[in-house]
Amino acid sequence: SILYLRQLHNSGKWSIKQDFAKANQYLSQAAALEDESAAIVYGRFLISRRDLSFEYGDITKWLKNHASNGSAEAMIIVGNFYATGTTVPASNNTAVRWYKKAVKQDTQNSDIVNEVAWTLTVSNIQGLKRPKYAKKIMDRLMESSDRARNQPEYLDTWAATHAASGDFDQAEVLQKEAISVASKERTDVLGILREHLELFRSGRTVTEKAP
Repeated sequence: SILYLRQLHNSGKWSIKQDFAKANQYLSQAAALEDESAAIVYGRFLISRRDLSFEYGDITKWLKNHASNGSAEAMIIVGNFYATGTTVPASNNTAVRWYKKAVKQDTQNSDIVNEVAWTLTVSNIQGLKRPKYAKKIMDRLMESSDRARNQPEYLDTWAATHAASGDFDQAEVLQKEAISVASKERTDVLGILREHLELFRSGRTVTEKAP
């Protein structure tokens, strides 16, 4: 089933046999059924394995169809395709347009806003970063959503956008808040949060593989 494929992909169980070709086959077949969640899972799989060459069918068209029906997450995946050159020619400007379209589609969806802001703040893809825009959408989200304000991952992103905009003092304040929140129930992320805090304290920004 689609949900089982999602579980396999998210848990990494495909890697037990390193049989990514078979995973690609199953995910492609599921996505071809025009199921939105299957297309999204398949799109993320292709991006995560972009170092490998797969036959991917009409996944870009399928995702664009779901995007045209209002799926903000599908818009992000299409943006990721253009950012990484997966299934389409790479184009930072086109990627950013899709990311902005996703945020505009659902401005209060904290997962959507956070993913776009993180990518446009920390990406190691040359020319993709848009820190001013990323800070703008995170400011709006974090100032209006108590749920987001109590998620260490979102606080981490918010801090990173401040650092990328040159405000390392505020980045440090927000990162300490993220660590405080995580210390209660999310100790699994404390290590990376502390690493980012040390970067901000030394006047450095976060850069990593994203998307």
